[in-house]
Amino acid sequence: MRLHALWYTSPGLVAGTALTLSTVASAAPSSSVAQDPLLVAQKAQVIATTHQLDRAGLHEIEEALISGAVPAGALGTVRKARAAATATDWPEPLRQSANQVAEKLAALEAALRAEDAVKAAPLAKDAHEAEHDFSTTANGWLMGSPASAPAHGH
Repeated sequence: MRLHALWYTSPGLVAGTALTLSTVASAAPSSSVAQDPLLVAQKAQVIATTHQLDRAGLHEIEEALISGAVPAGALGTVRKARAAATATDWPEPLRQSANQVAEKLAALEAALRAEDAVKAAPLAKDAHEAEHDFSTTANGWLMGSPASAPAHGH
């Protein structure tokens, strides 16, 4: 089981670590372009965690729960997504919305642990929509846009 979890989380961890190390280790072309190492590390964490949240399959979990079935592996997937969202050192503009996503994932995780598809379905919808909105906000922050709450859309 742990090997399975390591298999799914290690690519994001490796990518985030490699990005951080390559960015911090590379020489900046000029002092005006140089970035704070903490900011670089936060950007790498935002990239890795947002990628993991985007790939968690919350849409598929939501659809299965709406049809009355608790999908196999959903509890572990949601648990890993919540752990990543909780463990990340979010920059201040993203912290509040990241915490909201983590709270919604925690509520969904509890319902999945109880294997209650009826209770979990609306929680999956909330977590799915919150994650989509957060992903858009996080990507905007990475590209230098101010963090704001976008409208959900597929």
